[in-house]
Amino acid sequence: PLGHGKTLISKILAAELGRDHDVFVATRNQENFINEVNDIVANFKNPILIVDDYYKYSKHHRELAKLTSNDVVFIFTSRLSVHESRKEELPAQFLNHDVVDLRIGELTKSDAESLVPLVNQAGMWGTMSELSDDKKAKELISTFDHGYQANFADILVGLMNSSEMIGRIKKELEVLRELSTDAYDVVLLSIYLEFTNNHIDELSIDQALNVNLSQVHATDAVSNIFRLFFNPVDGGNGYFAGSIFAKYAMEKICNHNDLIGVIEKSANNLADNYPLHEEMKLVLVDLLRFNYLKVIASGDQMRLKRIRELYSNLSSNANLNKDDLFWNAFGMCERALKNFDSAVKHFRTSISYAKLRGKFYVPYHAQNQLVVCLLERGVSHQIDASTAFSNFKEILELL
Repeated sequence: PLGHGKTLISKILAAELGRDHDVFVATRNQENFINEVNDIVANFKNPILIVDDYYKYSKHHRELAKLTSNDVVFIFTSRLSVHESRKEELPAQFLNHDVVDLRIGELTKSDAESLVPLVNQAGMWGTMSELSDDKKAKELISTFDHGYQANFADILVGLMNSSEMIGRIKKELEVLRELSTDAYDVVLLSIYLEFTNNHIDELSIDQALNVNLSQVHATDAVSNIFRLFFNPVDGGNGYFAGSIFAKYAMEKICNHNDLIGVIEKSANNLADNYPLHEEMKLVLVDLLRFNYLKVIASGDQMRLKRIRELYSNLSSNANLNKDDLFWNAFGMCERALKNFDSAVKHFRTSISYAKLRGKFYVPYHAQNQLVVCLLERGVSHQIDASTAFSNFKEILELL
């Protein structure tokens, strides 16, 4: 289920299996995904391919199933709610493999006993608050209707919503900022990357912040706080802990002005790299997606203007100035600031550059944004009849 540790398990497996095998972790569902898989199979003997949230890659299922167990070993993860309704697909499709189905993440008795004090502090028991701690622990591992075994994410969400937990983590981040600006920036960037569904590794940290991940937590004082956010692995620098946590940290824990500063620094560093590694180009575009940045802005005009300034400064950058998603994000920011003329111009630029993706690619999102923006401008500002008519004609064509 959600929050039971599928992503962390996959990262642990990658680290452990990588000692003796060639292990590859799928991080993005891009058009060239199958080509990369075929290249891996051609160049490595019986590699292991880990695909987290396997059903997000449904358009590639048929091609993956053509590979045999002699070609590759697959490790897939899926949310239980999705897998239960589709679990017959795997043995039906992957006829060249033995399919082993494992459920992970069930709470143990000791897990439950450790959780009870935290849930007590957060005041989350409701009608069960009068129960003894022992009985509360039994409720946590119960699989009956009122048990929490299948709904562990509810506990995580509740804990992260509690003022006690939010205050505790905020305090740790403040101390970390005093101890090491680099370590603080790494944690903020990692939270944001996790929130945007990006893979966090030493390369992305190095390229975005120009720091070495192993060095930023070299002192004991920093490491003691750093390990709250990163789980160390022998022989490596570890992995970020908690996809659900990242969402709540983004919205309720992180200092939003500091977070924008880290994004500014990272985006500028990545944009200045020539040539820019393909994976880092995708990270750069995701760093600048307005759907993510507007969560940080939270409607604050000063933050929105700061984000707009970042877009403006990068608009002439060779890594971004022909990317349709960048111009769409820039347009969305201008629209949020009610700068409708600039927004319309950027949405049209986005639609124009989308043609570079091929004749079968349709920029629906930019088109929808342009339609809404034209209508908003039409009802918010005085425009002449000729402009109104041409806008109306453009909207009809887009619809």
